[in-house]
Amino acid sequence: MVIDKEMINDKLILMQKLLADLAPCRGYVFLQYQQDKDAKYKVERIMHLLVECASDILNHLLADRGLPPAASYADTFIQSGEAGFLDPALAERLKGSAKMRNRLVHMYSDIDDKIVFDAIKYFLQDFDQFIKKAGSLLSQ
Repeated sequence: MVIDKEMINDKLILMQKLLADLAPCRGYVFLQYQQDKDAKYKVERIMHLLVECASDILNHLLADRGLPPAASYADTFIQSGEAGFLDPALAERLKGSAKMRNRLVHMYSDIDDKIVFDAIKYFLQDFDQFIKKAGSLLSQ
């Protein structure tokens, strides 16, 4: 399989835009976030899309190496750490973001606004790190 650099680059650009849209939410205080349903929907959707874009990129890279597709979003990050695409510590943190994505999308339980709010800073840090790492993999 040939790596589709254009697809990966397009997803990385989208991820950068999503992070730029998420960044102002870091400045909210929790009560403000909790009472602003538009902000909550925005944050939840951005988190969802960040995980999906990163997973798409990593599954593409795994397939290029002839590795089997991951069974879940969380497994995508772990397998990518094992394959050397991600630092294992980053892979583990992104695994947690995938689990949050699943709770948000499938509503496995009530969404805890405080947990989502507290995760904003980690999503900003971890997905920025992911974008840099994926970009460096593309240039190899």
